[in-house]
Amino acid sequence: WRSVNDAFACFVDTPKAFEVYTAMQNNHKLDRFMYYPYTLDIVTGMRIEKDGTLYEVTKKPEDQGGLNEVMRVALSEVSA
Repeated sequence: WRSVNDAFACFVDTPKAFEVYTAMQNNHKLDRFMYYPYTLDIVTGMRIEKDGTLYEVTKKPEDQGGLNEVMRVALSEVSA
């Protein structure tokens, strides 16, 4: 992966225990959800640093509400 120093506004949230459990049942690691503007082009495999922790985008982004305003993507913490 390559480092790109692009800052953007986002909201990072902790998933519910049920969401983490469901992801685990499907062999996916889930540590955080990131919500960001629809206009950003974020894809699976990208890495994002938030508050000194490195995360990898593990699933395809989801349009929240279907209005092309806010996207949500699953993040998995990357070991150093």
